[in-house]
Amino acid sequence: MMGSGQKSRILIVDDEPFIREICADLLRLEYAQGQQIIVDQPTDGKSGTLGKNRPIAGSDRKCAEVVSCSVCEASSGREAIDLVTNGLSEENPFDLVICDIRMPGMDGVTAAEQLIQLDDKIEIIFASAFSQYEEEDIRKRMNKDVGFIQKPYDMGAFVETVGSYLCRIKARKRELGGKTPSRSNVDLREHEGANSG
Repeated sequence: MMGSGQKSRILIVDDEPFIREICADLLRLEYAQGQQIIVDQPTDGKSGTLGKNRPIAGSDRKCAEVVSCSVCEASSGREAIDLVTNGLSEENPFDLVICDIRMPGMDGVTAAEQLIQLDDKIEIIFASAFSQYEEEDIRKRMNKDVGFIQKPYDMGAFVETVGSYLCRIKARKRELGGKTPSRSNVDLREHEGANSG
């Protein structure tokens, strides 16, 4: 198991309390104490596939990762921005945001743009049943690789998708020697001042 200092931080952003709570509870159940993930690492250097505690047929190399996370919830894009800002200012940043696209007020795409402006290392997975945006347009707008999960969720696929991101995050942290990189792209005091007015 990973130590609590090495847990990845996940933020689930959804205006539907039931969906948000079910997803958070599922991730806590699966990953709070550490979960072994078998990662297929092809020798061609391309991204692999994964499976929870099971080998993947036909893979070139296997790598077992033990990943764990803590999960927080936000009911709006604005709340997500505030939580990410606070995490950065406390040097306890979020690693992954799972964000509904269609929400009242600030939609998930607009919120994610602002989250990436705050922290370009943050990983984003968008979730939605319907969206006014095309996936390719969102990728261009984010100017980084982002993930997508279709609603209603296939919970097995949801857990495995999040697991793949947790593996990627753990690998990035390992490359940095366990240190959290300097992640803020903006002066947080400037952001907090803009929110108080």
